[in-house]
Amino acid sequence: SSHLFTFFTNLYEEFPQYKKGSLYLTGHSYAGHYIPCFVSYLNKIKSVDIQVKGVILGNPHTDAPLQYTMDPQYAKEHNLLNGLGYYFAQVAFDTCSFFSRLKMTTAARFTCEMGIRTVVGANFDRFNIANVTGEWRDVEALLKKFLSL
Repeated sequence: SSHLFTFFTNLYEEFPQYKKGSLYLTGHSYAGHYIPCFVSYLNKIKSVDIQVKGVILGNPHTDAPLQYTMDPQYAKEHNLLNGLGYYFAQVAFDTCSFFSRLKMTTAARFTCEMGIRTVVGANFDRFNIANVTGEWRDVEALLKKFLSL
């Protein structure tokens, strides 16, 4: 949160015209963790320089043990799984949830991935946006500038 605060502080310093505009924070997936933390941080330090007008989260990843246990039912309702596949995914995600609550991250990750592979198929592979967008040099330079790295 402090890094995001530094980023916005430096951004507004460099581009003061944006400071008066409305700031909406949006994100997907893991943004369900860091955007609420950032807004909470702003409230905690009573920031007057950064005023968030609203938050939009798409498919936020907020509570993995709860969210993963819902995936098999969703897949079944949308005809992605049935019978044994549904049962296997449910057991995998229930086990994943159990390991997550115990903070056994390696076991949780393994069993969650088994459940994901059951739902989306055996050819599941993690998507890496860097492979699609190519070079990151310009983004890195901009972030270093605004984060004072």
